[in-house]
Amino acid sequence: MIHYIYTQSAMKQTGLIANEEGFSGYYPALDTLRFLAVFGSFLHHSHLIRFIHGHTFFFVLAAFILTLLAQKEYAKTKQFSFFKFTMRRLLRIVPLYFLLLFVGFVCVPLFFDRAATLPDVIPYLTFTANYIQEPHVFLLAVLWAVSVQEQFYVFIGICFRFFYRLLPWIAVAMICVSVGYKYVSFLDRRSIYFETLNHFSSFGVGILLAIGVGEGWFEKVKKVPRLSIVFFYALLVAFFSQISHLYAFAWFNALDNVIVSLLFSVVILTNTVTPPIVFFAGKSSLLDYFGKISYGLYCYQGVIITFGLHVILPILPAGLHEFLPLLHFLLLLAVAHVSYQFFEKPFLNLKSRFRSEVTN
Repeated sequence: MIHYIYTQSAMKQTGLIANEEGFSGYYPALDTLRFLAVFGSFLHHSHLIRFIHGHTFFFVLAAFILTLLAQKEYAKTKQFSFFKFTMRRLLRIVPLYFLLLFVGFVCVPLFFDRAATLPDVIPYLTFTANYIQEPHVFLLAVLWAVSVQEQFYVFIGICFRFFYRLLPWIAVAMICVSVGYKYVSFLDRRSIYFETLNHFSSFGVGILLAIGVGEGWFEKVKKVPRLSIVFFYALLVAFFSQISHLYAFAWFNALDNVIVSLLFSVVILTNTVTPPIVFFAGKSSLLDYFGKISYGLYCYQGVIITFGLHVILPILPAGLHEFLPLLHFLLLLAVAHVSYQFFEKPFLNLKSRFRSEVTN
């Protein structure tokens, strides 16, 4: 069995300890990568590019970060508190999520004549809205990924608490089950993009990545020439520019999330265990802050884009219509900033009551 609990020396070597007094939380570049993942989803939702894997990147990052933190919690306390883990996740996710539900289910009927497109509220209250089949208002529909994340948090929290020593095998099983489910669904011509099992392979890859970092599996990455890493990034851009053509093959429909997650894992590694290859990752305080407010940047996308199309676009001069996505993004940054500072932060400050000397 693999024993992948961090030692103090291992943490210092990987940059996970900021000083002798405590943990830094995680690698500085991760906030920048989180922002880039959400920015990719914004570009997709704005119809500027077709990039359906912004969520994939975010799911890999989420699993990677949570597993690192679980490892550190075990290293410091020799145990894992499912209750504290759940409370920290709820304080981060639920307040803003329910605010958006209020906007969607209460405010939309008051200001728009599209109340008929509202779905049943129960799936949203139970974090199962990713299984709603009927089209409904975009500002709610975009929240499907929150349901997937919450379902994963419950699952992985139980695994951390009761099956921690089996975590590598659980991650492999997640990948295998997801791939098999996707393949069968493709043969049945059934769309499962929003279903949790479709994305379990991405979470599984993120878990294995964190375990590998803790075990020192990727030490050789530090010796890879920077030029080779730059070449990989060029190939990555080329891959995503042609990825749509690969969906003609059954095998790629089953393996797409695994392949993409592995590619994103290289992106994470080349910005964590090595000096960041993304030149501004972990260095720009502004992008670092954008990463901190990335949850708001994702959740408010539906509201901002809907507002822009129904309120801003009708009064915008025709010659400026092409600048609407830029206006959306600037407004999104402003709203996410205000929300983080004046609405989310009070709840986030309560997380300190549910920590086991570990930051997350």
